[in-house]
Amino acid sequence: MSKEEKDYLAESYFLNGEVFQKTADRMGYPQLAIYLKQQGVGLIEFVLYPDGHIENVKILQSTNAEALDDSLRLLIEQSAKSLKRPPKPITIRVRGNYNLRMQ
Repeated sequence: MSKEEKDYLAESYFLNGEVFQKTADRMGYPQLAIYLKQQGVGLIEFVLYPDGHIENVKILQSTNAEALDDSLRLLIEQSAKSLKRPPKPITIRVRGNYNLRMQ
């Protein structure tokens, strides 16, 4: 990883984390996953470009629930334009934790 990429990741880590969390809060827990009582942890990777578009979105570790994997992919797509822009294309990995809370 180049110094430029390391600097970008260090500078944008918390800012981008907030963007992902706000988007996730707005989206809410997938209704099908609630009905099926699905939980899981997934890992997704994508390439973010300086103009804010993304490519090569890949699930690296499935949550083992299609509804949650789809939600994780949608989270990335909806967050992309609000992320801090890198100076050159960069590969980013994001972990998604889906846990049902009993009330």
